[in-house]
Amino acid sequence: MRMKFIAGWIGCTAAILTLMAGGSWAARPPQAETQRDATEKQSGAKAKEREMVQPKQNASIPDQEPVLTAQHGFKELGKDFLLDQKQIWTSPARVRFSDAQWLVPLSGFTAGLMVTDRDFSAHLSHNPNTISRYNNLSNASVGALIGAAGGMWLFSRASHNEHWRETGLLAGEAAMNSLVVVEGLKYPLGRRRPFQGNGSGDFFQGGTSFPSEHAAAAWSVAGVIAHEYPGPLTKLLVYGLAATVDFSRVRARQHFPSDVFVGSLIGNLVAQNIYSRHHDPELGGDNWRSIREIFRGDGSSSPANIGSPYVPLDNWVYPVFDRLIALGYINQGFLGQRPWTRLECAYLIGEASDKLAEDNSNSAGSHTSVDDLEQEFAIELKALAGGSDEQLRIESIYTQARGIDGQPLADSYHFGQTIINNYGRPFQEGFNSDTGFSAFATQGRYSLYVGESSSTHPLLQRTHWPCGNALQP
Repeated sequence: MRMKFIAGWIGCTAAILTLMAGGSWAARPPQAETQRDATEKQSGAKAKEREMVQPKQNASIPDQEPVLTAQHGFKELGKDFLLDQKQIWTSPARVRFSDAQWLVPLSGFTAGLMVTDRDFSAHLSHNPNTISRYNNLSNASVGALIGAAGGMWLFSRASHNEHWRETGLLAGEAAMNSLVVVEGLKYPLGRRRPFQGNGSGDFFQGGTSFPSEHAAAAWSVAGVIAHEYPGPLTKLLVYGLAATVDFSRVRARQHFPSDVFVGSLIGNLVAQNIYSRHHDPELGGDNWRSIREIFRGDGSSSPANIGSPYVPLDNWVYPVFDRLIALGYINQGFLGQRPWTRLECAYLIGEASDKLAEDNSNSAGSHTSVDDLEQEFAIELKALAGGSDEQLRIESIYTQARGIDGQPLADSYHFGQTIINNYGRPFQEGFNSDTGFSAFATQGRYSLYVGESSSTHPLLQRTHWPCGNALQP
């Protein structure tokens, strides 16, 4: 059984190498052999020209000394390693407030994993045979990834394929740098493994569980290969192997889920840094943007990933939209699917504006309505045009007071109803008052809405209810 697992993953390695090879190992026609020497001379000349050209610097990584790893010998690789370590360990100094958009969710997810680590691990199988199988599977999966990268570097010397050479070198460089980071955290934190002590994974107890070096090495190598050869099959194979490492390390009771998650994250972040600083675009491969670049807006963004709060049902904009829908200026508004988000309202405003521009009737009232809506949703319209959507706004502050004589009618089964369309706010006979406020904030893909209402009347002296979109029963 054990040999079947190992043989299966060796087969995956062979498949990866075959995929990477593409047509390079195809048999040469006889006339190609006569041109081999001339081709090698041209390749050598191009390599020398590439060494003389100063590569472009990556502006997103300050104080870097960009190099093309594929053109370096072992002496230069040692210098690259030291520069890489400098970039990695000094990266916290470049953290900005906008990085909280991805650091806070990742930290919260990691904290959640740590809270459940002990219970999760306690429910896994303690069978020695099962543990041994998964342990062998994790080792075989890491070996398959490292073997794929090492094999590409080895075969590049015979085939003179610079793309293979760079892939092997960058994968090894990423793995080494990520392992240094992992080992630099593992021993000071000293977390026990699931099979040590009472299985609670206590920190600062001389353990070596957090983070996982297997996961870091697997994801660093997989990330480089997947971006050097960005085909769907390649990504499926290498990321599938890396995910297998994570799963099997947990099932083998060598690590907790939080250990492999943090290890995988470290491996991916380090690999991205190495790849973006040392990759030669002329050899092929895909661009690899960092999480920081994406969340700071340096990468591509679209309205599809912009956070937007809902507009309360008692807001003044809905009657205005109803009028524009009735006049035929809006066809995409779904009356039965409310509340709408502020971003959806901006889409509808754009539709109304376009149709008004084509309308020859020059309806002054409709133009005034659209102008009022454009003023209300100016930030959202700007975001749709590619601008910033950051805002912090008090939406409403209100107070209502009324007196009710006699028994109020609270349902529609009578000939009349005392109060309708007040969105769930309670009322009783006598003096009634409602006071509240609402506010919201948006930044990037995140939005926050806060609302509070306080009602006073004779029978229910003071009632708090969350301001929102309560529907009339």
